[in-house]
Amino acid sequence: MTHDEDEHDHAPTTAPPRRTLKSRAGGCAKAVLILVGVLVVAFFAVRWQAGRMGQRALEKQLAVNDAREPDWRLDAVMEAREKAKPAAEANDGPAILAVADKLPAEWNKWHTGDGAQKWFDKRDPNRLPPLEGVAAARAAVALVPELRADALKLRNDRRAFFPLKVANNPIATLLPHVQKVREVVNVLGTDAQVSALDKNPNRGIEAARAQLKLARAIGDEPFFVSQLVRCACASAAAQTAQQVLAWAEPTEGLAELQAELLAEADTPYFLVGMRGERATLDRIFTGIADGTITEDEFFRFADGRSGPGERVAFRAYKALVPADHASCLNLCNQYVDAAKLPHHEQLAAVRAVPLPHREGFDPRRVGTRLLLPAAERFVEAGLRTRTNLLCAAACVACERFRLKNGRFPKDLAELVPAFLPAVPVNPFDGKPLTFRAFEDRVAIYGWYDNGQFAREAFPADFDEGQRKGNPFGSRVWLPKSRALPHPDDEIPPPREKP
Repeated sequence: MTHDEDEHDHAPTTAPPRRTLKSRAGGCAKAVLILVGVLVVAFFAVRWQAGRMGQRALEKQLAVNDAREPDWRLDAVMEAREKAKPAAEANDGPAILAVADKLPAEWNKWHTGDGAQKWFDKRDPNRLPPLEGVAAARAAVALVPELRADALKLRNDRRAFFPLKVANNPIATLLPHVQKVREVVNVLGTDAQVSALDKNPNRGIEAARAQLKLARAIGDEPFFVSQLVRCACASAAAQTAQQVLAWAEPTEGLAELQAELLAEADTPYFLVGMRGERATLDRIFTGIADGTITEDEFFRFADGRSGPGERVAFRAYKALVPADHASCLNLCNQYVDAAKLPHHEQLAAVRAVPLPHREGFDPRRVGTRLLLPAAERFVEAGLRTRTNLLCAAACVACERFRLKNGRFPKDLAELVPAFLPAVPVNPFDGKPLTFRAFEDRVAIYGWYDNGQFAREAFPADFDEGQRKGNPFGSRVWLPKSRALPHPDDEIPPPREKP
């Protein structure tokens, strides 16, 4: 065998193997899969650990709540409410709903249309509406004479109660009765004003008292919406009392109305509403955690956004629900504590609560951020209502003083103790309500330094120059200045001949 043949025998028969593009891609894919697997495992480990820590935080927070108020959960709140309801034969709730259900479409059209706008034309309360508005109001009340009488009969000592069926998702609970209560309150307000025009102001005072009865009918329903409607009904009663005194001279029922205004002013609207909201939020977080509140229901809280990305995020968030639940309950407790403070300290305490949106976005507190109510607004609403009620009661006391002494008091202190138990205090600052005496009237109001209404929205009698904020209050006039014509209806004096 030749040398060449020997070399040929020992030469490699194939080329050395080389990694192809396909094999490299396969290796990268395996690496990616391994990395994804590691990340998934890490994600679920972190998720599991977060869930454990959150559950411990929640259990601790629930123990705190149970120690503070053993009956704070929604089931206990509703059970206590059910036990306190009046007997069926002593319940005026159905009578209230019956009046609302019988209101004709023509009445509702007037009350929500231009006719009522002319009737409620912006003016000083001692000025009558324009003649066109008076005519429209008389035509409207002529549609409902029996319903006006039925509404007025609600001014009695019977209680009113409305059954509530809390939905699986408490936010979806229907409250149709609260709007019906407002509708009957509107009927009573119009009845009172027309009665004052018809020289029957004592009926007007009875109507204001009936409005307070309807406010009390809402009672301690554990929803902020219900408490806001109660505030609106109570403020309507205060407005009605002022309007009747601005158009006529009632002689009966004043002391009783004043006592009821003062009693309603002591209603802890924010505390009742906040306790209810806390119980409701507890139920919602529990439902999200155990699946009884679905993804779709959850996304209704978030402006309806429910794309694939949001749903993946929601499933990742569910592990954080216990910690978020605990955080929300803690904040609610701080609000409840604020609601127990003196009225003039409540707003500052609520503003001091460390809310999630004030600390930047935190994915661990998404539910709290979406669900926690705007407590500051509810506090303001309750304080405004209390101010309106106290001022109206003080004005009624001034009228009672005038009927006995032939003049208005020089200040609020002169009303104590014969006509007022004490000088009322402004709920916003803890100082006595402001009393101003004019030639033919007195004005009583409380100032809210952070109010945002336009300055032209409040009477000049309450104006304090460059002071920022808004006043809330009432006025009462001497008889000579009551029921004056609307400025547009006054007959101008004859022009002098040149």
